[in-house]
Amino acid sequence: METIDRIFYRQINPSDFKKLYDIDKPATGGGQTYLEAAGISNEKMVDFLSIAEKKDSPSDPRYTYTAKTYVLGSSATPAADLEFAPRNKRANYKISRQTMTNKHPAWSPANGFPVPNTDPATGQYTSAGNFVGIIDNLMIIIIRTSYCHFYASYVNSATMPAGWPTGIGLENMFSGDRRGIVNFERYSVEFVDNAIVPFGRVVKIPLEYKTGLATPHKEKRNRIIFGAPGTGKSYTLNADRKNYPIPDDDFERVTFHADYSYSQFVGTYKPVTMASGDISYKFVPGPFMRILVKAYKNIIQAYDVASAAFDATKIKPYLLLIEEINRAHAAAVFGEVFQLLDRDDDNISEYEIQPSEEIKEYLCDELGGTIDDYPSIKIPDNMFIWATMNSADQGVFPMDTAFKRRWSFKYIGVDDEEFHVDTVPGTAGSVTKTARENQGGAFTIAGTTIEWNVLRRAINAKLSSSAIKVHEDKLMGPFFLKTMDKAGTVLFTNDEFIDLFCDKVIMYLFEDAAKTKRQDLFSGCKDRDRLNRYSYICKEFKTRGVAIFGDDFLSKEYVNQQNERDQAKAEAEK
Repeated sequence: METIDRIFYRQINPSDFKKLYDIDKPATGGGQTYLEAAGISNEKMVDFLSIAEKKDSPSDPRYTYTAKTYVLGSSATPAADLEFAPRNKRANYKISRQTMTNKHPAWSPANGFPVPNTDPATGQYTSAGNFVGIIDNLMIIIIRTSYCHFYASYVNSATMPAGWPTGIGLENMFSGDRRGIVNFERYSVEFVDNAIVPFGRVVKIPLEYKTGLATPHKEKRNRIIFGAPGTGKSYTLNADRKNYPIPDDDFERVTFHADYSYSQFVGTYKPVTMASGDISYKFVPGPFMRILVKAYKNIIQAYDVASAAFDATKIKPYLLLIEEINRAHAAAVFGEVFQLLDRDDDNISEYEIQPSEEIKEYLCDELGGTIDDYPSIKIPDNMFIWATMNSADQGVFPMDTAFKRRWSFKYIGVDDEEFHVDTVPGTAGSVTKTARENQGGAFTIAGTTIEWNVLRRAINAKLSSSAIKVHEDKLMGPFFLKTMDKAGTVLFTNDEFIDLFCDKVIMYLFEDAAKTKRQDLFSGCKDRDRLNRYSYICKEFKTRGVAIFGDDFLSKEYVNQQNERDQAKAEAEK
């Protein structure tokens, strides 16, 4: 069954009407020959035209679209092209070449389209009277269907015509400035090729939150990965996303910071510049609302009208990935959305919330229907929220217990992501495992060859010793320095590594991890009175190498950790 999924509509004003009938053209020729699509956002126009043929525009980075468009209710009339081109240096699109000789046949007198008055003296069309009583309620419409067809027509009425279905968003066409795009995501609206009433059977598609989406690796819906810096928290979540798999188009990443707010995360009204240059306000969604709407759209599009059931094979997972969730006041950033994080046994929100009017309008624009269709919202089971957290960093906000209990927490130990293991199938079901360090490499420092991963382990061992007693959250994970690319190629020369070590590792130890234990950690530095100088410690490292950590550091902590690293590698390959 062919259904209607979008309707473009725009009221015709006197300037438009003049173009359609070549009235008051400049004597020297030229003049505008197009109809504006102003007042409709770029995003909505691109969405509406997404099934049309497209090509590069000569002077604009946006595409020009050509839609083969039929005359609604006139199957005998051949289809004609409608070109939608971006207006140069303007935010909106235009419908090109809509003149007396070139306009679409749906908007011609032969199709009953209104005509201007004529000048009694010349017999030519005239703009006298400014077309009052002719175009007061005239509106052009373009219908897009599920069969990738476009149909053009017009309506000349102040109110919705008899026979048009109510309560599915068509009322918007007859109020306000009467220009926009009606979205029928929430409805299956049968298309009828009839110029008066093009609507057949209407079925409202339910917005269900439970889809029964199964997770292949038992992934948690709300999860927070936490651990020491450099332990691979982001690496783990990104690997899990790809392993699921969740493609790039179906997830969004956001990083929290001290000034991050609810309006940025969920959305808020913001001033926007219209094509006319005027300032208006519109709801601009944040990453939470964008991913929620994508998950909703997937559920709606998976509904099969014939069977009145969801096609489980079409349900996909959608992911919001939050980096550094505790660098902002998380409970304040989530606001009332915090209530939605409680998931029941079906992995949907246990409790609903009532969205604000602006969110209702946004959902209506994106999903179709009316604001009455969205009295409440929940997080569906095909939406995942994953986050990373540094539990012992400076400048982070504490999380209250009520917020924490709505998440599944996983701690990554300081050496948990030390190796990447490649598995090669062998004969008779056997496998061969080869482990390589995710971040490693050998560098010569002050005449001694040092491996980064072993050095990291050795520094951690000294930080954890009874003399210093640094908590595990302050130790360094293997990703603290990125010394290798994904293929295992070392990225730095010896001198570059030395500079990097000073800038990253020594700075971190000096300013944070061992701030009150510099005498113990940098025990190999000769001038104990200068250990409060970062520049002195860096100079000592460039001159004496790892001996700054103690005269026996190389033979004690380093050698011990070299052996432990080798044992861990052997264990990973079993």
